[in-house]
Amino acid sequence: MQVRGCETAIERTSGALPRKASGRIVQLDILRAIAILLVIAQHTPLRPRDAGRLQVFATVLQYRVGWTGVDLFFVLSGFLIGGLLMGEMKKRGKLDVRRFLIRRGLKIWPLYLIYVAYFSLFILITTHGATWKSVVTSDMVCLLQIQNYLPVDRGFLWSVAVEEHFYLLLPLVFLWITRRGIKGIHQTPAIAFGLMVICLGLRIATWQLNPHYRFYTFHAPSHLRMDSLMCGVWLAYLYHFRPDTIAWIRRHRPQLFAAGGILVAVATAMFGSSKPQYGVTIGFTMIMLGYGSIMMAFLFTPLDGLCRRPARLLASVGAFSYTIYLWHTDLGIRPAAWILARLPQSILPNAMHWTAGLVLSIVFAVTAGAAIATVCERPILALRDRLFPGNSAPL
Repeated sequence: MQVRGCETAIERTSGALPRKASGRIVQLDILRAIAILLVIAQHTPLRPRDAGRLQVFATVLQYRVGWTGVDLFFVLSGFLIGGLLMGEMKKRGKLDVRRFLIRRGLKIWPLYLIYVAYFSLFILITTHGATWKSVVTSDMVCLLQIQNYLPVDRGFLWSVAVEEHFYLLLPLVFLWITRRGIKGIHQTPAIAFGLMVICLGLRIATWQLNPHYRFYTFHAPSHLRMDSLMCGVWLAYLYHFRPDTIAWIRRHRPQLFAAGGILVAVATAMFGSSKPQYGVTIGFTMIMLGYGSIMMAFLFTPLDGLCRRPARLLASVGAFSYTIYLWHTDLGIRPAAWILARLPQSILPNAMHWTAGLVLSIVFAVTAGAAIATVCERPILALRDRLFPGNSAPL
């Protein structure tokens, strides 16, 4: 591995993690791919009632599991960003917050600005009654990264705001706890646990004050959802500084997979129950811990034999996950819906019609995201790496 110190901790357990030629860990990119595929599945153009014999499966995929793809992204982002910062501190003994924020900004903002400009023009051209004032107001909400508190035309951008808020907060926290030396980084587990408890407490208090579910009240606010990102940071701390724990994780991968799956399944069932207050409070905590367990178990799972080729293909999708996420509605879901609307439904049974919508959405979204990433994102990141090289290698 390229991050000094991190490799020694991992190698003291039982071997290095498999990587692509780019140095990326294949398992993490596969999990990114799973997360983005869940998001696309949630937004597929046909509803479960149109799925025929697949209605139960479609209901679980779209209404119970699909939306949790964002929660998986949160845990992954916390793990990766926390790992970058910890790797830099282990390598250099200090943290360059300015360089970190510049590099994060060049990763997130260029493509984000392009997308915001695109959907603003799209709304003006296609939406009856849309005015420059309404579009500019929506743009300002997105540019200020408060679209997770105020509704905008592309509601899925709420998660970008949560992550941006976290990217600003985390390096400041690390600066504070390491102000007297690198040993301060060992306060990370206590801070992570404290934030998890605070977020859960805030979710419970929010339900007590607003006992009716609303997306922008319970699901999207940063102060209620940052615990998932901090959970990833805590797992990154284990990865960097606790080889004994990593060794335990390697030995108990099946149990972690099982526990993680049960936690996610039970939590998503809570959201469909007659008492949603359990879902919007402890349910988010269970999903966070479930995906954290699955991520750590899968991180050390070998990809050998017949699994290697499809794993590499899935990992390639995960490498473009941010671009796919930005454009999956406009260049994935919409084209699929347009084709399905012109396809006589009598040609295909309902189950196949729904399946065609899902497959077309995935194919269009992945193809468009990969193309935009190749044309726009990669040149920007190459320029960023020349002008502002990282102080630690990415995981």
